[in-house]
Amino acid sequence: MYQKYRFFFMLIWLLPLNAMAQRVAISDFEAEDNRNINFDIIGKFNDNILVYKNIRTRHKINILIRI
Repeated sequence: MYQKYRFFFMLIWLLPLNAMAQRVAISDFEAEDNRNINFDIIGKFNDNILVYKNIRTRHKINILIRI
C-alpha cells in the first residue's frame, strides 16, 4: 500500500515545477505611431520579426529584435 503512495510522490517530485510559456516584450511608443497606422507581421528573419507599417502614405519595414 505504501509503495503506491511512494510511486505517486516520486512522480510528482520528478515532474518539472515551472511552465513553458511565451515571452512577450513590448517596445517603446514611437511618436509617428498613431491610430491611422496599418501594420502586418511579415514573418521571421533569423530570430527577428519583420513588421510592415503603413502610415498614411509612408511605408516601412521594422525589424523587431528578439531578446
